[in-house]
Amino acid sequence: MLQTEEEFLAVLEKIKANGKYVPLVLGTNDQWEAATMGFQNIGPNYWHGEEGRLALIAGNIVRLGLIFFRSRRNFETLKHATFVG
Repeated sequence: MLQTEEEFLAVLEKIKANGKYVPLVLGTNDQWEAATMGFQNIGPNYWHGEEGRLALIAGNIVRLGLIFFRSRRNFETLKHATFVG
């Protein structure tokens, strides 16, 4: 079981190096994928899951822009490393 982002990226790099598969495949025809992948799947790691979601609803998250920026930056890392096809 992978525990860190670095371990996950290492697995993606190994798959990519093999050359047979694209590590992550993400269709972009409908343009909703970035929101789903970037913010609903990756984002909770940055806003601390349910605890952060409740804090957001309550208006208790002060640096919201930074949280979303970090989530987006993480998604861009995957994209620019050509792990996403």
